[in-house]
Amino acid sequence: MAQFTTVDEVAARFPSFRRSGPFQILSGAARAANVATLTTAAPHSYAAGWSVVIAGVAPVGATNFDGTFVILSVPTATTFTVQQIQADDTGAGGTASGAPANAISDGQIQNWVNEKADLLEAVALSRGYSVVGLTSDASTILANLNKLMAQVMLGEAIWAGMGQTGDWKLLDGIREELYGKDGRSGLMGAFRSGDFDKNFLGGAAKTQDPGPQLGGYVPGAVFEPDNAYSVTPPITRTIFTKDKLL
Repeated sequence: MAQFTTVDEVAARFPSFRRSGPFQILSGAARAANVATLTTAAPHSYAAGWSVVIAGVAPVGATNFDGTFVILSVPTATTFTVQQIQADDTGAGGTASGAPANAISDGQIQNWVNEKADLLEAVALSRGYSVVGLTSDASTILANLNKLMAQVMLGEAIWAGMGQTGDWKLLDGIREELYGKDGRSGLMGAFRSGDFDKNFLGGAAKTQDPGPQLGGYVPGAVFEPDNAYSVTPPITRTIFTKDKLL
């Protein structure tokens, strides 16, 4: 699963935010009668009623242990149970991140990071980018986008949890960085529109100039009536097109 930032980087934008649910390494998982028992490698300090995010468990059968659940019980200091309506199975590996009700766990932040990374990868693929073997500039662009997108999610959750209404300058500032004042520009708008084609595609980018450009040169198009070209036209005559948004 792609991810371009970390939970630490996302949470760092909110210095007053108290982190919850550090990741626990799981040493085993077993499900019977729709109740899964998860075993942690170290004491977890969880309690019944807490929320827990389980990720990365490798099942033996064709089932899935991952997801966000409410803890049913805590039989021992290193085990807890959750309800999972699936076939009986066992699994190994993975992590758990548990936190009291109404708290935001590190596991939840990780879910937001993963969710937004998947969206970024989809946009990249739609523009013909590969997210494998990126240049340092391309990696930085994706990292910043992934971080800002997850920070918006975290900021909205913090704001809602405080029962606040109206504006919050910190959250508004993050949204503006990501989407611009009009909600369509900003860093995400530039990424969607192709302003960073050169960073991802290098010499294969559609644009002729060495800097970012909106859209791209379309070989074989007609820039004058009855005058088709098969080579790059003069820079003053180049046609650029704006790709559709994903």
